[in-house]
Amino acid sequence: MLKVLIAEDDLLIADMEEEVLTEHGYDVCGIGRTVADAVALAWRHKPDLAILDVRLADGDLGTQIALELADLHELGILYVTGNVSAVNQSAARGHACLAKPYRSGDLLRSLEIVAELMDTGTASPPFPPNFYILPAAGQRDVPDTDDQEGKQLALRRQQSVMAAFGSFALRQDTLPAVLKEAVRAGAEGLRTPFCKLHRYRSAQDDLLREAGYGWHSDVAGQAALHADSRSPEGRAFVTRQPVICNELSDRIDFDPHAERRTVSTVDVIIKGGDAQPYGVLGASNNAQQDYHQNDVDFLSGIADILAESIAGFERMGPPKSTAEGLQVVADETHQGSADRPQIHATAPGISRVVLIVEDDVVLQDILAEHFAAEGGFTVLTAATLAEADQAMLDKDRHFDAIVLDVGLPDGNGCEYCARLRRDGHKMPIIMLTGCNSEIDVVRGLDSGANDYVRKPFAWSELFARLRAQLRLFEDSESAVYTIGPYLFRPGKKLLEDKGKRRRILLTSMEAAVLKFLYRWGPGVVARHVLAKEVWGYNSRVATHTLETHMYRLRQKMETDPHFPAILITDKGGYRLNPDLTGAQNALSGSR
Repeated sequence: MLKVLIAEDDLLIADMEEEVLTEHGYDVCGIGRTVADAVALAWRHKPDLAILDVRLADGDLGTQIALELADLHELGILYVTGNVSAVNQSAARGHACLAKPYRSGDLLRSLEIVAELMDTGTASPPFPPNFYILPAAGQRDVPDTDDQEGKQLALRRQQSVMAAFGSFALRQDTLPAVLKEAVRAGAEGLRTPFCKLHRYRSAQDDLLREAGYGWHSDVAGQAALHADSRSPEGRAFVTRQPVICNELSDRIDFDPHAERRTVSTVDVIIKGGDAQPYGVLGASNNAQQDYHQNDVDFLSGIADILAESIAGFERMGPPKSTAEGLQVVADETHQGSADRPQIHATAPGISRVVLIVEDDVVLQDILAEHFAAEGGFTVLTAATLAEADQAMLDKDRHFDAIVLDVGLPDGNGCEYCARLRRDGHKMPIIMLTGCNSEIDVVRGLDSGANDYVRKPFAWSELFARLRAQLRLFEDSESAVYTIGPYLFRPGKKLLEDKGKRRRILLTSMEAAVLKFLYRWGPGVVARHVLAKEVWGYNSRVATHTLETHMYRLRQKMETDPHFPAILITDKGGYRLNPDLTGAQNALSGSR
């Protein structure tokens, strides 16, 4: 049985691909929506074949997956995309490309051809419609942009990318999504490894990196340049004119966050609502690349679309979805009995519950405020192990993670962590300590903690570590939710009915819908919210698609699908029956 990896940000398409492949004897080892997700799955499962969408979530490109898996064992790669010419004209590593939309039979035949190419180096007809075998790496016929035909091809490609970006920007309700797509589109249109966007800050008189493609992701919001002529970006901002630097001196390294020294760059301004530009959009390469006027025109077109989007967001104010995501119920710190755990922050709708066990009240408040600002978290705090025990015994609440101090007034956090593990609690636990010796770190990890953070620490470090552990846990086989008569294991995409001794296999999309409904809690999830959150911000999910998935889930889960008792339709949306979840759901994190 051949093992297949799917990299696809549209989970409806991924779900259909998985179902078709499973029915025809393939083993789907996982679905990744980003480059990082797909690469991690590939190294874990060592697939034989990979189906890679070219455009992925967060502005990622599927071609990057192939590059990062170059050291993996021989891997058959099939690209699926609406823009086949972009793959054909690039240096993408892979075997073949299939254009969207396609039929399931075309996908199966394309995989057979890729497997044949891997085994024999040749492919036998018949070939599916809009299917292309990619030339071997290094033998690709890339048009010479110095000749007229090559320039026309490049111009048409850039126009296609610009049109796609314009369509994308019109559908978005958050500015960060538009900014991320802008830099990704800029890199794609110019065939350059790096693209970045700098926003002008008048108070600091600098240019802050607000979005970037090709650099480390953590520099966004951190790196800044002087708003003067010392850098090409600053020069474009000051002169209000495009700036091309095709041969930067080796002594000039104006971006210390770049992967390598920048050699060639092109920058244009992003117009603002008043006389001051919003900022600068630029692309660069760590190898020689001759940017020319067509490139300036393309990048300026992307910048103009950006300017219109930014002006639209400024007229509307914060989008409702963003405002709702950041809404926080009033802080209940210091209210109620002093010997009970306190609820510091809650977020509407879907929410992860975190227990912070820390006797420093000031640190408690700071962490609670940060979690509230992030959105999507409910935080409970306890100052002692006794309060933590009281919280853990509450049958009406489960915990998705625990942040646990080592030194507490009534005991040692490491010993408490070990006791939680002995009692069967499997949620991520991150230890906090003021001690710096390696012995303390080893002791904390040996007690069963997932990670260890030394005081003083940066909030961004703690939050990143917690996020990483939550992702690992929720994708692991340890995560178990009780829903009605079933134990739901999202990592395995499995429902277990122990009473009837049966196991029900779910598709990735069915598991994602069920997990989201559980995470939302007892309230009703509106259809458009469920479609947007599960299928992704850039999907066009019709109402019947969602209803089809709910129909299939009911056929699998309900005793009588015509009179559902678990998956309830209510007030324009769906909800899980609260009488069949709740107290037993301690299995999701507490056990």
